[in-house]
Amino acid sequence: MKKLALCAAFALSPVVAVAADLPKRTQSPVAPIARAYDWTGFYVGANAGYGIGSEKDPYVTPVIGSMDIKGGLFGVQAGYNQQFGNYVLGAEADYAWTKLSDSYSISAATVLNGSAISAAATLKTEQVSLGTVRLRAGYAFDNLLVYATGGYAYGKNKITVSGTASWQGVNWAAQAGNDQVHNGWALGLGGEYGFTKNITAKAEYLHIDLGKKTYWGGTVVADKVNLRNDIFRVGLNYKF
Repeated sequence: MKKLALCAAFALSPVVAVAADLPKRTQSPVAPIARAYDWTGFYVGANAGYGIGSEKDPYVTPVIGSMDIKGGLFGVQAGYNQQFGNYVLGAEADYAWTKLSDSYSISAATVLNGSAISAAATLKTEQVSLGTVRLRAGYAFDNLLVYATGGYAYGKNKITVSGTASWQGVNWAAQAGNDQVHNGWALGLGGEYGFTKNITAKAEYLHIDLGKKTYWGGTVVADKVNLRNDIFRVGLNYKF
């Protein structure tokens, strides 16, 4: 029996030796799981875009219809986001310098006391600023955020009326202007993309109703002007 055990041990010894020489099995490293983009935090940025709108004036509309204002804009914004899972809530305030304008000119000529008399008049309207304070609510697909937004809006608008006349070699010229700050509301949709931890870019549409404001109040030409805008813009933000 002892001889049989010795023979078995002798026969298995090469197998044991080979097994001892085999390299040890190592466990493959597990790739780290990418963390979802974090939208929480304060941010500041700049934006630029284009706006179209209408201005309805009781004195102007019956003659030439509403004034169709349009032009570019450039502004700055600041805000804060708080993320809850995939949902993002936030608030944003912005201010833009705008160049939304339109003008209309008329002229006439006749004969007075045997001499020709001519006259011309120009009505110009120009929206020079636009600001909003809005809430934002969106859904994040990792580093892509789509959102709806709405809140308070305000804008400064200026109306200028100028005229000239000429008769018997005498020329006259006059100009009157009045500016008012309109107050109203804004609603819109947008999308924002996070390129890095700190840099995001957005595209946004806003419909803005700035309501009615009285121009030349307290005079015989006092009238209420209704102002509306549709704004399309893009922006770049730095997130802290």
